[in-house]
Order: sequence, then structure tokens, then C-alpha cells
Amino acid sequence: MEHGIKGHVSAASMASAGGAIAIGEAFRLVKHGVVDRIIAGGLDYNVNANCVGGMNAFGALTRSFNDDSDLAMRPFDQRRSGTVISDGGALVLLESEESAKKRSAEAVYGEIAGFNMNCDAFHALRPTDSGVGLISAI
Repeated sequence: MEHGIKGHVSAASMASAGGAIAIGEAFRLVKHGVVDRIIAGGLDYNVNANCVGGMNAFGALTRSFNDDSDLAMRPFDQRRSGTVISDGGALVLLESEESAKKRSAEAVYGEIAGFNMNCDAFHALRPTDSGVGLISAI
């Protein structure tokens, strides 16, 4: 309200993937010409007794490499043993190339080449060993 921003609004709630999903869906809106530009993002508030306790009881927290924080977070490593939780948030402005040119944007900071998501109905925390769900999403 303070900035007078109006237009499309939605909320993506999918645990820690919510912000990425919101950005992906915003990308689709721009790509398909529904909007010229849009603000998207998300936040997570995980470092609290309920979340840490629940993730620990669920077996989701990493149990390896805790003596070296640089090694603990390894999402694409076969030796991955769980997640490292934290708090954070971010918003990005996405816009079409035409919109950027119209406002004489000085630079392009990045480009989203594509977005997809998928459910392999296997496990809440890890993909199948074959990676069929990830392959299907790609």
C-alpha cells in the first residue's frame, strides 16, 4: 500500500520451496504475457523450537559434517544426510524484456530460462534413488 503496487496476487505454501515456487509461477505470468512485471519471493522462519524439534523428530536434520558447517549443506551430494535449516527471505522483481527496455533499464541482472515442479509420491524429504521425479520435472 505504501508504494501503490497493484495487480496479480497469490501465495505459494510448500514448505521451504514456497519462495522458489512463487518466483517460478511469477516467471510463468511474465512469460505468458499476463503481467509485464511482478514482485515475487518468500521467507522461512525455521529456527524456533517447534520447527527444529519437528524436523529432528522427522529425521530431516543433517547428522553428518556438523563439525564443519561448510560441508554440512550439500543438497546435490550422494553423501547428503539431511537438511540444515535457517531463517531467510528475499523478493525479486521479474519483468519482460520489453518492459525493461520501455523503462530504459541499465542492466539485465539475470534471466530465468525455465521452471517446473513435480511430485514423485515417494518420500517427503528425498527423491527416489533413480531420480525419476527430478528427471520428469526437468
